[in-house]
Amino acid sequence: MISESNDTYDFGLVLPDKYQKEIYLFDDTPPSINDGLNGTFQEKIRRFNVSVGFLVNRIGIIETTAVEEKPIVQSCRDEPCNIDIIYRRMIRDVYMELFIYQEKLLNIVCNLFFVRICKTREQNLRKLKKRSAYFPQLMVFCEECRKLKDDERYQRVMAIRDDEIHNMSQLDSFIYDIHKEKDDVKIVNKGYKIKATTLREDYLYAMDKLLYIRNIVQDILNESDFMKIKRILDEKGEETWVN
Repeated sequence: MISESNDTYDFGLVLPDKYQKEIYLFDDTPPSINDGLNGTFQEKIRRFNVSVGFLVNRIGIIETTAVEEKPIVQSCRDEPCNIDIIYRRMIRDVYMELFIYQEKLLNIVCNLFFVRICKTREQNLRKLKKRSAYFPQLMVFCEECRKLKDDERYQRVMAIRDDEIHNMSQLDSFIYDIHKEKDDVKIVNKGYKIKATTLREDYLYAMDKLLYIRNIVQDILNESDFMKIKRILDEKGEETWVN
């Protein structure tokens, strides 16, 4: 949880009390007691919330770091200097953790609806969309995920993470120009391609979008019943996979 002005951001998921009293083992023959208990939804929610701590920590660091009593983002000059370099290193961590949160939140939903987790987000969403025909709240979740896919600003945030891993960094890209001085040509650095304030505004935007979907997932948890979900899927002849 992290606060900014009057807003409180809570990324974690709360498993309702009705699931705290019983342990559900849907795998008839788990390889071991340890494997069986690690496969319970209670344990998956616990690990999800532990992972959320990394995101909260990274946001807390960048939002509370100050330079001469001013938030660090206000001290950035959008040019290569120590403050800007430090800020971009910190915000890189935030963007990476936002992507991780997005994926883990999707995986939790796959677990809840007994969908076998695939390698790509698109495959997982396709399976969930097919299964949502039986579960109206899941349909709402899938629709919001579809909106994110069409949201250019949100996708720009996720693209920054992709480029950090697979391509050249957008966070460390500059705007260059060429100036002619007498008989010489000089390369001029006009500053970072993406401004520090834009990076902050964009990650806050993506964060709010993810929190909205997180709230949908929490509503599903509050109103769902593991056994009922599995029974419906069994009746419809759907595969029920314990990840």
